[in-house]
Amino acid sequence: EAIFQTGLFSFLSLFTFLFFGIYFSLSIGYYDNTSTISRFLSSINQLIMKSFQCVPILLWMLITIIVIGYTENISPLWKTSIYFLFFGLFSSPALSNLIIEKINQMKNEDFIVALKLLGLSDRRIIISHMLRHYCLPIIIFQMAYVMAHAFFLDLTLCYIEKSSSDSATLGWYVYQSYTVGNYGTDTNYLLIISFMLTLVLFYWANYYKQKI
Repeated sequence: EAIFQTGLFSFLSLFTFLFFGIYFSLSIGYYDNTSTISRFLSSINQLIMKSFQCVPILLWMLITIIVIGYTENISPLWKTSIYFLFFGLFSSPALSNLIIEKINQMKNEDFIVALKLLGLSDRRIIISHMLRHYCLPIIIFQMAYVMAHAFFLDLTLCYIEKSSSDSATLGWYVYQSYTVGNYGTDTNYLLIISFMLTLVLFYWANYYKQKI
């Protein structure tokens, strides 16, 4: 149950990571010169990405934890969810930069120009060709990294006492076993399984990284 709860929170980070990572990359890399509005949005998104990149993710998370932590009308479970959502957002430039670089290499190539001349929509070119065939290894290895880091975020939140029994995550149980002194076989199982899951995620990330 603890690992399942941690997995759910990690998927929150993964959702915002993928959504904003792909959104920023398409806005800046593909739609940057299509119209005045797209150029404006591209400039705004570049500014947002630079603001995320010029400050370490750890500092962004500390600011988020301080601001959300002192909000009294939000339940502890929702606070934890918000922490993971913002973690995915702050991590998204890592994915965006790689996809932007790939899009810049592809968008002027002959086959992309040919697809446009054949009448294919931008949406189909992006989803069926660029993202699916050329950017998928990038997306998968970045997904694995952010999931692994989300597991560590769960442990960090519990050790700085920003988690609660309502979340019942892996980190919360491990933290309780040390602070309350109820360290036993169950905690060993949790640590071993969490270490194996994290190791698998990093191996998965490195495997797809080599395919880029």
